[in-house]
Amino acid sequence: MVQHLLTNEFEKLSLFMRERAEEKEKEGGSLYNTHFIESECARIRTSIRSSVLTFGDDRARATIYIEFMTGELILLSDAWYDYAVERRDPEDPVAQGFMSLTRSLMKELNHLLLHLVESYPVYFNRHAAAPFAFKDMYRDRLAKTIAGFLSELKRKGADRDLFKLLDAYLNALNRETQFRVQSFYQLEYLSDLILALQHLLKDEAAQPDNRIYKKLLLQNFNHPDFVYLYITMIKKEYQQAESYREELLEVADQLRALQKYPSVSRAFDPGSEPLKEILIKSLTEEIKYTQQLYDLDLQEQPADAKLAQRIFFTVSITLEQLLFLFRLFIETGIIIIRRKSDLYDFVHLHIGTEERKAFSRGSLRNAFSSRRQATARKVKDLLMDMVKLINQKYLSVAGTAVAAGLLFAEL
Repeated sequence: MVQHLLTNEFEKLSLFMRERAEEKEKEGGSLYNTHFIESECARIRTSIRSSVLTFGDDRARATIYIEFMTGELILLSDAWYDYAVERRDPEDPVAQGFMSLTRSLMKELNHLLLHLVESYPVYFNRHAAAPFAFKDMYRDRLAKTIAGFLSELKRKGADRDLFKLLDAYLNALNRETQFRVQSFYQLEYLSDLILALQHLLKDEAAQPDNRIYKKLLLQNFNHPDFVYLYITMIKKEYQQAESYREELLEVADQLRALQKYPSVSRAFDPGSEPLKEILIKSLTEEIKYTQQLYDLDLQEQPADAKLAQRIFFTVSITLEQLLFLFRLFIETGIIIIRRKSDLYDFVHLHIGTEERKAFSRGSLRNAFSSRRQATARKVKDLLMDMVKLINQKYLSVAGTAVAAGLLFAEL
């Protein structure tokens, strides 16, 4: 009986809007009277409160009732939202008046939905899809906060991939991205997350990446794209180790630190595994894999010593210049290595300069990390000389003929 009465109240609102729409078509009538909408929505709110009280301790009936009311509000909201969008005409003053009336209806329906969410949290289904107008309300509420956060994050030099992911998620209500924010729960999670992240940038410390990663871990942001990004970030830290033994120690430290974080029930995706558990499993597997590599490395050390005796060559450039060249090869994908320590081992065993025949792994690491502009300019000059050589000897007509003559002479 109560649901039937309230259905009549929803029908009254729909009838009122249809009459106003007909008046719009006739270009007549009063389109600015919002009193009826406000009074009907207030009556609906009072009826809902009275109905829930009559259910007493019957939680099942209250849940069904609130779910029914939510569905009616969503249907009514989306129906008139779509109608208004389809018939929008910025140049027609009568159409603009009806749009104003529609916005008033959307506003009151949003307030009713918020009332259900806040006043009946035990009965409300937060995983239901929110209506378009409700999502627009959240978008408008958060727009300034999101824009300010992303601007400050960019100014502080955040990692490009991390910034790109956060930009895509936080603007999911504005444009199509890999993220979907559809339900009441997802809207609440987005709102809570941006407020939590905003506080991280209040101090002037640069490079806030680590703090953001930790905050997203505490917020259980278990989206697959972020899981991949987090694991990649962790690997960058422990793969700086000079040996498999040091890497094992680094990964173990990361695992211990991760296990100290509190477990959180609320998540970006409640149906997926918590972010903390995913990361713990990943690091545990990494420890097993690195241990295997470490064991193999111990077995192959004598073979490496014999190989070092057979193959060795000298370069005419400095160690810094050599490792800067290697850096360029790695960054451009010409040389692919799993860890920098592999490169240090190779140079340590097989390459020397005219001044020194061997370098410690520590000096190799320091030389690789050097960013001196003098070294970069010298390597640039060497590369330009190589380009000139290619142009003169291998790309010019005369150079091609000479190269062909040398080839036939060899044959």
